[in-house]
Amino acid sequence: MNDGNFYRGVVDTGENGSALVFVSDKQLALLRLATQVYFDATFKVISTIFYQLFTLVAQFADATFPVVFAVMSRKTNAPYTGVFAKVLELVPEFTPTSAMEDFDEASVAAL
Repeated sequence: MNDGNFYRGVVDTGENGSALVFVSDKQLALLRLATQVYFDATFKVISTIFYQLFTLVAQFADATFPVVFAVMSRKTNAPYTGVFAKVLELVPEFTPTSAMEDFDEASVAAL
């Protein structure tokens, strides 16, 4: 990936868990324009040192694109809140009008 930084830092919430956040400059540009976002967490594709892969997906034109990836150590509200705070730090103009998640209560509560 020749798009500058991809690793954007760690979100550390102490005993409540941590997350490593990844997003490219081009993905940040898509996120700036996004009004509809979707997010999902999966557990089966991640290394055993982490608990889950959290993905934020943005709609652009007639398609959706994964734009933010976070490998998380726990599935609690605090790491989700930290990931969203990191996204807002990277893209202060991020103000989606709608967000959809499949069924993870902690991520919905964090938004």
